[in-house]
Amino acid sequence: LKEQLPTWQHIGAPPKTYHKNKNLCLQQTHNAKLVKDLRDIMRRLTNQDAHQQQDLCPCNDCTNDRLKGCKNPHKCTTIGEKILHNLLPKYNPYSAPRRDDLTLTHRRLEKNAQAK
Repeated sequence: LKEQLPTWQHIGAPPKTYHKNKNLCLQQTHNAKLVKDLRDIMRRLTNQDAHQQQDLCPCNDCTNDRLKGCKNPHKCTTIGEKILHNLLPKYNPYSAPRRDDLTLTHRRLEKNAQAK
């Protein structure tokens, strides 16, 4: 559910999260509309074998982004990462949900499955 929220003007974004000039490429070239879109763009940062932290990274994702018109795909990726990490914990896709003691126990889950 957190990934289906809109990226821009996000309800969980603190003030000064967005920068019009810096985010323009993410909005127009990368077509990032949802939080899921930013996470997909950021996944290349975890692929250390292919992605390199430089302007002309030779990985497939960065090459495709440059073909679409992005001048510095790595910079866009790090900007997207900053936006996601700045979201409040309740809306942040990387934070675990708070324990509220309303979650069903293992036995209750089994009984519900059997009742179906």
